[in-house]
Amino acid sequence: MPLGDSITAITCWRPMLWSLLNSSSLVSDDAWPKSPPKLDIVGSQYGVPPHCPPPRPTNGPLGLRHEGHSGIQATFMASQGLLPQWLETSPADIVSVILGTNDVVWAHAPPRKILDAYTTLVRQMQAANPKVKVIVAQIIPTRRIRNGEEKGVEALNAAIPEWARLMNHTSNGSSVCVVDLWTGFDAERDLRDDLHPNLSGDRLIAARLLPVLRDTMEAVKKDREEGGRISKDEKGNVDAQIKIQPGMEREGGEGTPESHEESGKWQKLFSKGWAVLLYHWLQAKVEEDDWLALSLFVIGWPLGIWFGHMYALWLMVSRPWRDEYWYWIKI
Repeated sequence: MPLGDSITAITCWRPMLWSLLNSSSLVSDDAWPKSPPKLDIVGSQYGVPPHCPPPRPTNGPLGLRHEGHSGIQATFMASQGLLPQWLETSPADIVSVILGTNDVVWAHAPPRKILDAYTTLVRQMQAANPKVKVIVAQIIPTRRIRNGEEKGVEALNAAIPEWARLMNHTSNGSSVCVVDLWTGFDAERDLRDDLHPNLSGDRLIAARLLPVLRDTMEAVKKDREEGGRISKDEKGNVDAQIKIQPGMEREGGEGTPESHEESGKWQKLFSKGWAVLLYHWLQAKVEEDDWLALSLFVIGWPLGIWFGHMYALWLMVSRPWRDEYWYWIKI
């Protein structure tokens, strides 16, 4: 899911990145819809700006979807709880985040406030998918310098790596990595206006995202191959990990699934044996003395022979000798 503002919505780095992924055989663009792509691009928004050069994604809507919303601020997205709704309709294993430009340029928000919004957004992603991989960008420069916007961008970018390190320290199963879109991006050469990249800027963004996205896709693949080693429920709570109990380190030892399965088999055989023996004994005795069956019921209770005493009660009430004999043996 490409998550962001107009730098995601109305620019050309998305189709350029798709083309790079396709040339790296990370998406099966030409095979769709006969076979699904290896990477689906998801989001509630759709389309590519008309000024973007070919090649464009031909894989139906998959390569065209995104979650870019022009003019949106990270702080507004976080405080209004917009992201959970988008993730519910478009679940994602990987989310790329290019946000913060509008917070700096229009709201003059300090880095700490923007990073707090990032934290909220990442927590919302983790609530939707506990193993989500998040790629957060150090944002591109701006030509707006009248109110210190460029210094605000620099301050935010300088704080992002440490924020990501702390987020990874407190995450379990999820991860946050940083992609540098700042270094080497020339505002005079790579912007078409004060804020948005031109085609050379789009190429730089796509080229920077490609290796990070490739590595992140491998991490998702590894998670799926190792699935269940550490799991979380739908609410994001960590399930208890499997712990080795005494005897489990030996194959078939006490506490292993194999030993429990064998134990269950013996319990079933024990119950069947009691039922069959009890049936034959009652067949010879109960018709002469119904109180004997009642005595067996009373004795069987403290001994814990549930099957036996219930069966004795059943015989005392209905005496289904021949009709029920094979049924009870085959239980």
